[in-house]
Amino acid sequence: MRKVHGLTQKELSKIIELSVPSIGKIETGKTVPVFETFIKLTEVYADTAVEDILCDVLDVGILYRIKDISARIDSLPEAEREYLYDAARYFVGAMQKEGEVDD
Repeated sequence: MRKVHGLTQKELSKIIELSVPSIGKIETGKTVPVFETFIKLTEVYADTAVEDILCDVLDVGILYRIKDISARIDSLPEAEREYLYDAARYFVGAMQKEGEVDD
């Protein structure tokens, strides 16, 4: 998907603020992106179905649910879609702050 979009791992690394080795691990299926990275990937690959981003790491049942949610989100007006993405980013930030407090 990265190559289809004409990006190198280094370019994607800068866009989503993730190391090149981490991108390689995600692309080879050695690891699954954390939620924050997943949100960033959905923004970079906005023209790609959400389930296609994680197709190699999720089972069929989860893929079906993601596809359904994705279709519902895609049918929303742009302002509402942006609101959902903003909310997701907020929760990611809150979880990170909570993790810092626990450390």
